[in-house]
Amino acid sequence: MIKDVAKTLVYRLCAWRNSPAGGAGRTAAPIPASIIERAPSAELRPEQRDEDSLPPYELLDQILHGYVELHLGREQLVAEVCPHRRSSA
Repeated sequence: MIKDVAKTLVYRLCAWRNSPAGGAGRTAAPIPASIIERAPSAELRPEQRDEDSLPPYELLDQILHGYVELHLGREQLVAEVCPHRRSSA
């Protein structure tokens, strides 16, 4: 299911699906560029953007992977995923 896929992987999957390797013989990309390029939003309120309240997806995906898949605690996540923030942990 796509709900279990990290956001950065979703973007890579979309790029692959729109590539020649993702669908030989078609004449147009199945996912419009406007969908891929627009700012991510849960759209829970008007003009909401994910980056208003979340870190960049590259960092968020690392945090979620460490927490969900590797069962890291807060201190381990800060040390391994956000080493530049160690002093404020």
